[in-house]
Amino acid sequence: MRKLILLASILLLAACDKADEKYSTVYPVNFHFDMSLHVGTYLSSIVENANYFVIVSREYQTGKQRLTVTPNDGNSVQTIDITTDREQYLLRQMGSDNRLIIGCLFGMFDVNDNVYSYIAYDGQCRFCLDTYNMNRFPLTFTHDGHSVECANCHRQYSLNTGASTDGYLLYTYKAQYDDGTKVLTVTNR
Repeated sequence: MRKLILLASILLLAACDKADEKYSTVYPVNFHFDMSLHVGTYLSSIVENANYFVIVSREYQTGKQRLTVTPNDGNSVQTIDITTDREQYLLRQMGSDNRLIIGCLFGMFDVNDNVYSYIAYDGQCRFCLDTYNMNRFPLTFTHDGHSVECANCHRQYSLNTGASTDGYLLYTYKAQYDDGTKVLTVTNR
């Protein structure tokens, strides 16, 4: 009986590891954005807006955090001041060089085909991060807004799959939106 329980435990742990493999843990990510405090921002516009993506980067100014948000629809960059202590605490880790790509897809990933799902990628080029071991390779949207490109190696990554044409995958993070609390969460834990 003990052997059976041990075997079942090992199989369960192995199954959990496989389920989490698609989310990268190379760079820490723990991002919580309260959309009820920032209604009408580009970041809040991703909710149930299929194929809408934003690049979010964090900067500090006079001791406070600010988010710079660039949408994939060609609109200009927006700055969001993070004003509450709770928000300051909840925006601690944002992957390599504090830059994330967050978006909404319809009928993708681990969910039913008829619902919205959310995805987040690291905002740095995976190939260049792995090759040069530096985080100086930010991705920018291509003209059509459906992919991102690295200015260094010129690889393009699809936002639907996170893959480049030669098979490199962006670091992917788990993104969730809670309609009750109006909080968007990106993590890799």
